[in-house]
Amino acid sequence: MENKKFTLILAMIRVACGFLLETPDMHCNKILMHNDKIQGSDTPSPIEVNHCTNLLRSNTRACQLDTSSCDFPCRFGYELDENGCPKRDCTCATEGIFEGDIKFTLDDIPLLIEAYDEPPQDKQQAASENMPRWDEDRVDGRVKIGYVIKSDMSSRARAAIEEAISKYTEETCIDFVPRTDQNDYLLFASMGGCWSYVGRRRGPQYISIGSGCEWVGVVQHELLHALGFWHEQSRPDRDSYVEIRFDNIASNMKHNFNKRQAIDSMGSMYDKGSIMHYGGYAFSSNRQPTIVDITTGQPIKSQREGMSESDKYQVNKMYKCNAEGGGEEQPEWSTWSQWSSCSLTCGVGQKRRTRTCMLGSQTVSVQKCEGSAVLQENCKIKDCSTTSTGTWSSWLSWSTCSVSCGGGYRWRRRICNGGQCIGSVWQAGKCNTNSCSSSTGMFEANPIETSKQLCLSGNLYHGDFNGDKKSDLLCIFSSGWTQIIVDNEGDYFGKYLWQAQTTPCNNGAQIYIGDFNGDSSDDMMCINVNSGQLSVTFSEGGGFGYKPDWTVNVNNFCDEENEKIMVVDANGDGKSDLICRSNSGKVSILVNKHT
Repeated sequence: MENKKFTLILAMIRVACGFLLETPDMHCNKILMHNDKIQGSDTPSPIEVNHCTNLLRSNTRACQLDTSSCDFPCRFGYELDENGCPKRDCTCATEGIFEGDIKFTLDDIPLLIEAYDEPPQDKQQAASENMPRWDEDRVDGRVKIGYVIKSDMSSRARAAIEEAISKYTEETCIDFVPRTDQNDYLLFASMGGCWSYVGRRRGPQYISIGSGCEWVGVVQHELLHALGFWHEQSRPDRDSYVEIRFDNIASNMKHNFNKRQAIDSMGSMYDKGSIMHYGGYAFSSNRQPTIVDITTGQPIKSQREGMSESDKYQVNKMYKCNAEGGGEEQPEWSTWSQWSSCSLTCGVGQKRRTRTCMLGSQTVSVQKCEGSAVLQENCKIKDCSTTSTGTWSSWLSWSTCSVSCGGGYRWRRRICNGGQCIGSVWQAGKCNTNSCSSSTGMFEANPIETSKQLCLSGNLYHGDFNGDKKSDLLCIFSSGWTQIIVDNEGDYFGKYLWQAQTTPCNNGAQIYIGDFNGDSSDDMMCINVNSGQLSVTFSEGGGFGYKPDWTVNVNNFCDEENEKIMVVDANGDGKSDLICRSNSGKVSILVNKHT
């Protein structure tokens, strides 16, 4: 009896402090003690449960650090001290929980960044399609996924897991089957709160169904994460349907409301009734709504009764299920990208959008899908005057071909200078029409089963950053997240040697790679053509520090239009020098005198 009184008092304290975020009148003791009055639409969400178990701690009133004062936002949260407060040095978390119930480790960050970073302008889609899926094991068209329930799980948890699994069998072509000899499988355990990883991992993949999580809808929610699905309110189009009220969210919790960028939602409309949608009070710091329906002005009411029709559709679409619950996988188009800007600023121009031919999670030749990879339509911003008042620049460089073989498309554009131009900004052309083969004679191709998709939404550079005489990859994302990818005992670019949040180069700086201190490991140089500042960050053990090691001004060096900088060892001393070549052919040299 005393324990129940204590639990009730604790729940009331949490309500007063704003810990219960979706329905402030639902006490934690009802959730944790499985009150039978909770049913249907009142089924708690994973976020509610995790706050009641103190897995999530969003009350920042006693914390000294206001994370809005940090130099850069941490995409997946901050490292916490023993009091659950962000550390005062603004260190970004490299493992933990974000968005309330998504588990991540350092190894997951590259794919997560690609899912949430804004893609470069020349790339139409980022990465949810590249999260690994469980579609390798099919029997009669149905996907088989092994699972294990740990022996110490409660009978209530087992019942919820088994009922959730049966729902997937009834409503999709996914069969969760008791594990036999599968190397990759789901492992249900009570590890404190409700959480899951997104997409498929290697080996045993934990899903935590802790105390208070033993609800069928909660298990279905976590299983959808494991299948590769994200929270609905992180869709890139969410602002057209709901309003996020950031004033009601603690500063160190605002990262939980980041939007993903250009990710395929299988053609489905935004679904406020999805089992993957936050409730209207999620992460509230003051018991005021954080997610409001734009149509009604009311807080969103989340539901955990079961998958919505849209949820089922997306599962069946992602895993290539047919009407009978299964089907042999066939190449098919991705959803269309967003429309480009109109090709003309006045008069009738054209806008375009593209799509990719996919076989499972792999990109294949557009010839394997019926129809066109490019769609163009007329568009008109305003009427033109009868004469052209501007002049076109020369065509800029072609974009990268959409495929490496089998026939694809590439694009280039030009710029209108001095007024209105008649004609198109964009020009398309076919490319790489050679047939796809496994070998070119001189080089051995990397088979499609082991090809890697790296740095999809970042800028990629190469150099020997660890001094092993092998080329490595350096990926820099717009968020400042930087990673070095190296050879892993014959698995080309199969290991992340180093990754961290760092800002050695200011936005707009040009990046060059070379060995600027003569230690046989390549370093990173940044040149800001506007300010003339040159900085070098030395590689140390295969990684880079947060700030440059050396800075100098080089005003007037290679700052004319179309002049080009090259990194070379001009005098053979083992240290990289700089060459500037002008359009006239004149060459200037900056000799490296570093000691």
